[in-house]
Amino acid sequence: MDKKSRTILARFPGRKKGSQLAPHRDLICKLHQRGYTLGEIVQILSDNFNLTIVPSTVFRFIARQEQEALKPRKIKPGKEKPVHIMQATPGKITSALDKPSNEIRQKIAMLKQQQPQPEPDAKRFDYNPDQPLHLVNEDENQKNLRSQM
Repeated sequence: MDKKSRTILARFPGRKKGSQLAPHRDLICKLHQRGYTLGEIVQILSDNFNLTIVPSTVFRFIARQEQEALKPRKIKPGKEKPVHIMQATPGKITSALDKPSNEIRQKIAMLKQQQPQPEPDAKRFDYNPDQPLHLVNEDENQKNLRSQM
């Protein structure tokens, strides 16, 4: 790098990393969850923290927070939680569903005792190859049933 470039670079200190909204992350998220508009959140931040921002900045910040919340978290080495693996014997796997409670057993018994609902014998369509299909009216349906008896 030449001398002129170094001189210019020396005049500009490094920028802070991160968002100016980061220290207020919890407040912004809580306000958003409570239904405050972006404009209202901007006004609250401006009044209380002297931040000069626009609603689109808050929108992008909230969207970024929501995306980060959906990302799977990395577990640091040595911080893993132990996983207990159950040994199953071949052909026999048991679970909590294999042993239903008394309440569930009673409901199953009641359902088994119920008689199935009879299906209506009435025709819903009248088929005549010379005419198009049409729905049978209740009156026509009763007439057809009487004529079949």
